[in-house]
Amino acid sequence: MTSAKFEPERYKDEYGKRAQVMIEEKVKGHEIKAAPKAPERGGNVVDIMAALKQSLVKAEPRRDGK
Repeated sequence: MTSAKFEPERYKDEYGKRAQVMIEEKVKGHEIKAAPKAPERGGNVVDIMAALKQSLVKAEPRRDGK
């Protein structure tokens, strides 16, 4: 199996560009504000490992032949 050749020119540094824009705005004297915090996700959190173990127990053949 071969892997594709890495071509760094295909990738763009979006973080660096955004940081540079913020720096330039700060130099101009503009106030820099942080982005609003993303809302927390609520709901049911599933323990994947517990679910996997439970499914394996259900899938095991019974030794008593049932």
